[in-house]
Amino acid sequence: MIRVRIHGIADGLHNISESVPVSEIKDMPPEFFGDIVIEGKLRKIGKRFAVTGFAQCKAKLVCDLSLEEYEELISSEINVSFIADTVLFNLGKSKDAEPSEERVVHEDDEYFDLSEDVKEQLAVELPMKRVSPNYRNKSFEELHPEYSAQNEDDEPEEEIDSRWSALKNIKFN
Repeated sequence: MIRVRIHGIADGLHNISESVPVSEIKDMPPEFFGDIVIEGKLRKIGKRFAVTGFAQCKAKLVCDLSLEEYEELISSEINVSFIADTVLFNLGKSKDAEPSEERVVHEDDEYFDLSEDVKEQLAVELPMKRVSPNYRNKSFEELHPEYSAQNEDDEPEEEIDSRWSALKNIKFN
């Protein structure tokens, strides 16, 4: 769990620095390994809290071009805000309560859990097109010269069978 201590802190700006093994985060995408590192600030004003910062973790990815496995550091911005209010917290637990966008924690809670937020943000930052750093900024022709259009010009064109030439004269209305 990625926990940020909130109980008993004074109003103002506080530094956050956490490092948590990936294995401690439930349902973390399998690409991630090692530790998740979070650096940022916790701002407290009355009963309201806001966490801003960055999370980063290493990921093992497979290159789409070469099928080589490579490692890449994935980082994401984290912005979470919540309120400590016992009455709202208890109302939120009732069956009739409507879901709220505002995150509410109990006033007596010592920590706030950022695990789900960090997991979601890092998963969104995984690249859709996975290209190894060895192959970035290279054109297709550089990677696979055997398939480039330049090689096709060097090869002699095959003679088209003359029996098919009559089809060129067909007109479609």
